[in-house]
Amino acid sequence: MMLAPVYKKYYARTYSSDEDAGSDGSESSSEFSSYSSPSASRWNSTSTSSSGSSSDESLSEKDLELASLKAAFVLEFGETVHVTEDAWVHSLYGGVVSQRELEDFFEGGSSGYKLDKAGNGRWRGLQEAPRQHDLCTRFSSVIARIVNTFNRPLEGMTREIVNSSRADRLGDELKGRCPDISIKATGPSFEAPETSDEYAPGVGYSNVASVIDVSFDQGGDNAEEAAQHAAYCRQIFLAQPNRNFTRSLIATPDGVRLIHYDRSGVYITPYFDIHQHPYTFIRLVLGLSSNVEEVLGLDSTVQWSIDESTGKRTHGTIISSVDANYQPIIYHLKANEAPFVRPGICGRGTTSWHAYDPVTGHRVLIKDTWRASSKRPEAEFLEAAKGIPGVVQMIAFQDWLAETKDYRPEGFGGKDFESRTKSRVVLEHYGLSIEHFTSRFQVISAIRDALEGHRKLLRKFVLHRNVTTQNILFGAPGAPVGSRGILIDLDLAIWTDTPSSELQAHWRTSLAVLRSVGLECSPIPTFLDDLEAFFYVLSHIILLFKRPGVRNEKVDKIISRWDHDSPKDVAASKIGFAADGWCTSRWWGKASEDLIRGFQRIIRSIHVEKSPITHAIAYDLQKKRDLLEAVGKETAVEDWYAKVLKLFDDALLAIDREDREAAELVQTPPVEILGNASAPLPDEQDAPTTSQRNLKRRLDGSHPDAPTPKRSNAPPEQDPPICGKRTSGICPFAYTLRIVHQKTRAFTAGTVGE
Repeated sequence: MMLAPVYKKYYARTYSSDEDAGSDGSESSSEFSSYSSPSASRWNSTSTSSSGSSSDESLSEKDLELASLKAAFVLEFGETVHVTEDAWVHSLYGGVVSQRELEDFFEGGSSGYKLDKAGNGRWRGLQEAPRQHDLCTRFSSVIARIVNTFNRPLEGMTREIVNSSRADRLGDELKGRCPDISIKATGPSFEAPETSDEYAPGVGYSNVASVIDVSFDQGGDNAEEAAQHAAYCRQIFLAQPNRNFTRSLIATPDGVRLIHYDRSGVYITPYFDIHQHPYTFIRLVLGLSSNVEEVLGLDSTVQWSIDESTGKRTHGTIISSVDANYQPIIYHLKANEAPFVRPGICGRGTTSWHAYDPVTGHRVLIKDTWRASSKRPEAEFLEAAKGIPGVVQMIAFQDWLAETKDYRPEGFGGKDFESRTKSRVVLEHYGLSIEHFTSRFQVISAIRDALEGHRKLLRKFVLHRNVTTQNILFGAPGAPVGSRGILIDLDLAIWTDTPSSELQAHWRTSLAVLRSVGLECSPIPTFLDDLEAFFYVLSHIILLFKRPGVRNEKVDKIISRWDHDSPKDVAASKIGFAADGWCTSRWWGKASEDLIRGFQRIIRSIHVEKSPITHAIAYDLQKKRDLLEAVGKETAVEDWYAKVLKLFDDALLAIDREDREAAELVQTPPVEILGNASAPLPDEQDAPTTSQRNLKRRLDGSHPDAPTPKRSNAPPEQDPPICGKRTSGICPFAYTLRIVHQKTRAFTAGTVGE
C-alpha cells in the first residue's frame, strides 16, 4: 500500500525533531504531544488467482507500497538492519518449556510433525500449500496446536490464534493490510478494540500479543521485511503503552525468522529451518504467546483491571518510586483518560500517564521515557528546577526500569547502536498547552511566565533547548503571577557549564519550526537560541491564529516551510521572517502587535550580532561554533531577559486596559488586574470589541497532550487586519533593517556550516 499523505507528513515531521535523530531515532518535541496514527498498513503478498497469475497493475502497486514502506523505515531506522548470529535464536525462551515436555509432544502423535523413512522430520502440509491463504491456514493450525498444548493458563489470561489473512475487514482502509496470523490476547495489559480499530473481527492492535506474516519464499530484502513489520509494531506500541519491546515472526514453508523492535531500533535473526529445528520453532511460538507479560515485552508495573463482559479497562495502577520505608508507591490511573504516547518506535518513546496521588488525591502526570544511556536523566534538571515558578515541578523519580541492551545478544554493538534506559518521573499536573488559548491575556501571560521561569532556570546553569508551543502549558486555575504558564519537558536540557565538546547540538535538537536560526547552522546552543525560540512561539500564536482555534492559512504555509530538512533554507527563511512585517488580525489588537514588533526588533539585533560569524567564508564550522559560543557568554544575560519581559509586561497592562474598556462597552464589571492574571480566566473578555465573533469560546480538548486545534474553514473576517499603520503609509511592523536584508541575501547565497 502507498503511504497516505498524512502518514508521509507524520514521518517527515516526527523524525526530524529529536537530538537523537538519525540512526537511533527521533520524535516530536513534547512529552505531552500525541499522534492519532492512521491504521497500520503494509503490503501483503499478492494472492494469485486460481491460475496462479496476477495483474501487472497489482505488481506495480505492490512495488510502490514496498518502496513507500522502505523509505519510511530508512528515515526512522537507517539503511542498515542488524542481523544476529545464526546460533543466537536457538538460545531464546529456554525456560518456557522443558525438554521432557517437548519430547512428550512429539511422541504423542498429534503434533503434526512426522519423520520420513530417512529419519528427517517435517511439519506436515506446509510445503504442499498451493496458495497464500492455504499456507496461512496450515501455519495457523500448527501454531494453535503448539499454543493449546503448552501454554499454561492463568486467571484472566487467554491466548487465541487467529488467521487474519483473509478475514472480513470492517473497513476498506484495512483490506489486505493486516498481519496474516494474530495471537489474540486477554489480560491486564490488553483491551478489546473499538470496532473501528479492528483489522479482523474482534482483533486489533490493543489485544494482540504478537503477529506473524506468512510468505512462500525467504528471498526478501532485510529492510523490506523489517519495514513491513514496523507498521504492525508501531501500532502495538501506540495501543499498548506499557510495551518495552515487540517481537514478531515471518514464516515460510521451510523457515522462520524473528524481528525485534524496541526504543533503540530493530534487529532480525537469520531464517532457520523449522523442520530441522522444531524445538526452536516451538519455543519462539510460546515466547511470543506467553502468559507472562514480561516475556512478551510488557511493563508489569502498569496493571489494569478488565471488565470481562466488555473487555474494556475499568481502573488501573502504576508503581512509581518508593516511600521513606522503601515500599512501592502505587498511583491510581485515570481510567477514562488514555495515556498519551509519542509516535514512532525508535527514540525517547515518551508515554504520559494520567494518575492520582494515593495520599493527597491530587492529579499527577507520570512520564516514562527512554533516554540514550550516555545522556543524563531528566530528573537531574528537574531537581535543579524545584521551587522555580513557571517550570514543571517533579514529585518523584525512578531510574533504570529497563535497558534495551538487555533485549539483545551479549556483545551486541555497532556504530549505530546505543542502549536506552527507561526512567519514570512523577510530575505535578497542569493545564492545556498554549495553543488552546481562549483569550489574549491568558496566552501572553502564560508565555511571559514561562520565559521568566526559563531565566531562573538558566541561573541554575540549566539551558532548556526545547522551547515550543507544546512545551508551554497553562498553569492551574487561579495560578498566581509567575505560574500562569509552565515550561515543561527538560529531556533535552543541558548544563551550561558542560565542556563545549559535549554541547555541540545536532541541528534537530528541538521542533524544527520553533528552532532558532543559530541552531539551524549547528553551533553550540546558548540562551540566545532559546530566547529566539520564545519569539517563534509568540509568532506562532499571534500570527498563526486569527483568534482562538482559527488559523491564518497564509502564515501557516510560511511556517510549514520550516519543517524542511535543509538547515540553510530554514535559517534563511527565519531571518527573513524576523526582518519582514506580518499583519496581525484585528482580534489581537494594538497591544499584541506592539509586543511582537518589539520582540522582533530584539531578535533582529541577535541576528545582526551573529550574522558576521555565521556568514564568514574564512571560518570553518568549529571556528564558527567557538565564536558563536563566545557571543552567548559575553552577552549580558539579564539585560536580554529584562528587555523582553518588559515588552510582555507592557503588553499585558495595555491588554488589561483594552479589556476594561471593552467590558465597559458591554456594561460588564471591569476585571481587576490581579484577577486577570490567573490562568485560565473563565469570565475574561478576550477581545476589545463587542462583536459576537470576538467573545471568548473554549476549544475542544482536555489536556496539553491533546492534538493541535484543527484548521478552520471559517469565513474570512469582516474587519480589515491591523498592520501597525498609524500615521504614515508605511506599515511600521513591515519595516526592515537594511543591514539585515543584506545579511539575508548574503546568507542565502553563501555557505552555511561548511
